[in-house]
Amino acid sequence: MSKLKKVGLWVLGIFVGLTILGGIIGESPEAQQAATPAEYPPVAAQPVAAVADPEAERKAAKEQAHERARAISAKALEGIKLAPKWESVEARKVEADYYHVVIWYKRDPSSYGEVERDTKEVARALLREIQSAGALDEKNYFMVVAVSGRMKEKGETGRDMVRLFGETTYDISKDSLKFKPSA
Repeated sequence: MSKLKKVGLWVLGIFVGLTILGGIIGESPEAQQAATPAEYPPVAAQPVAAVADPEAERKAAKEQAHERARAISAKALEGIKLAPKWESVEARKVEADYYHVVIWYKRDPSSYGEVERDTKEVARALLREIQSAGALDEKNYFMVVAVSGRMKEKGETGRDMVRLFGETTYDISKDSLKFKPSA
């Protein structure tokens, strides 16, 4: 007989033996109930102290972090002076550790270099405010800071369109800003 078959028979034998032993030692639920004295009344349900809902606490903490991020971005954008070609600077989507800001241009920028300078200027202002608020530290391994340059225009049929010129993002692992022109 092969070694593998011998080991399998040993395991099966141990399992069967333990099952039989458990049946001999263990008592049935009816036997356990019969052994309980009848003079003891059943335990009444005690009022349970209110336990905080962990999901509600998590949602509240998340919303508080989002509000803090919105306040940080609002303060950063207040201090930005609009360039002559800019229509506005808007916090498009801001959540905890996620900041997306858009520079809306009135007219075409002269080059991708201009868009790069503009988006990096706004990204640096945002990063300064994030850092001064204490929201950027060595323990934070994930943070998205993106500033894009866009312009509103009309399509062939008059439909509202958006032209993307490029985007600057913050690389937290390299502590640097990187510009990517749109294709």
